[in-house]
Amino acid sequence: MSGVRGHHGRSYGKTNAFLEQAEIRPAIPIDQVRYVRATTTQDRSTRLAIDLITRDENIRWLFHADIDHAQVNALAAVLAESMRIPDAEREELQRR
Repeated sequence: MSGVRGHHGRSYGKTNAFLEQAEIRPAIPIDQVRYVRATTTQDRSTRLAIDLITRDENIRWLFHADIDHAQVNALAAVLAESMRIPDAEREELQRR
């Protein structure tokens, strides 16, 4: 069964297995998370993706097309709880 590709290239059939067994590297401090969204790729595979934007990086996690959309959306929702823009960054953006 195909699923999410985790650490060491192992394939996981369900998002729960991914959450329990996969590793995501490098570690991203939770206070660096600025924006999270669940989306789909625009290529021919139309795979599910989660975009995680930090102050310094744009990170995209890709999931196999047959993974449950609700599971990916739930993961994105948990990550989105950490979204915040510090006041100093917000003020800098407003001055531009």
